[in-house]
Amino acid sequence: MNLRILIYMNPLTVDKISKKFLYEKDSGFLVVRHIIEKMPKNWRFTILVPKDVKRNFFPESHIVDLVEYDYSTSIHQNRYHFNRNILAKLLPYGQDIDVVINNQPEVSMNIKTFFENQRREKPIIINFFTG
Repeated sequence: MNLRILIYMNPLTVDKISKKFLYEKDSGFLVVRHIIEKMPKNWRFTILVPKDVKRNFFPESHIVDLVEYDYSTSIHQNRYHFNRNILAKLLPYGQDIDVVINNQPEVSMNIKTFFENQRREKPIIINFFTG
């Protein structure tokens, strides 16, 4: 079975001066990388990432697409920010998502509503938080 998995991140580690995300040190990114490593190589992962995240951070042996997402550098604002427009452009109507791995539980209902209303589908949504 080839699954399509969307991963909604929760970037927390930010350089306070440059406002750059330090994803190599971020627990959420490290956990997601390990999750992908343990999954079948024929599953397709689409990860919503902040600007400048490098593809080689994730396992080269897996199918991983990175999509730039406008995460806030404020950890508090990230809890409630959800940009459905990026998802609508990313996911044409005919492209299925089977599972959503969501590392920002506060936006769970937004994700569920997006898929049910915009897409008329109900992917499995797995919520977890690392911190």
